[in-house]
Amino acid sequence: MDDFGVLLAGPGKAGVYHLNREPREVARAAQSAGLDCFRIDIGRVHDKDDFLEQISKAMRFPDWFGRNWDALADCLRDLSWLQGGGCVVVLEKAKHFAAGHRHEFDEAMDLLKEVSEYWRAEQRPFWVLVGGPEGWSPGLPPMPS
Repeated sequence: MDDFGVLLAGPGKAGVYHLNREPREVARAAQSAGLDCFRIDIGRVHDKDDFLEQISKAMRFPDWFGRNWDALADCLRDLSWLQGGGCVVVLEKAKHFAAGHRHEFDEAMDLLKEVSEYWRAEQRPFWVLVGGPEGWSPGLPPMPS
C-alpha cells in the first residue's frame, strides 16, 4: 500500500474534501487499503431528488431507503451491506449541482460531513471527495496529503 492508501485507511483525517487527484488513482488506493469506493457521476443532478437517486443506486442502498436527507444519513451511518473497512465516495462532475442548486448542495455536504464525523468516532474512515472541471472549487478544503 502506498502513502495515499495509508492516508485513506486511517480515519483521523477522513472527511469531505475537494478532490485534487484523479478518480482512478483514488479508487486504486481505496482498493489497496481495503475500502469500498464509489465513483458517482453527479453531472446531471438537478436537485435533491436526483442527488439522492444517484447516491442510493451507486451505493446499493437497501429497499427501505426513504429518499430524504434523514434516510440518507441513516443509510450512510449503517453501511452493513458493504464489505470494506471503510468507505470512499467520489462525487464526480459536481459543478452543475453546486452552482445551480447551492442550497441543496450545501445541505448534502453538511450531512456528509456529519456522517464522516460519526464514522471517525467509530474508528472507520469515511471520505467524500468532490470533483469538477479543472480550476473549479466546490468551496471545500483540499484533500490532505
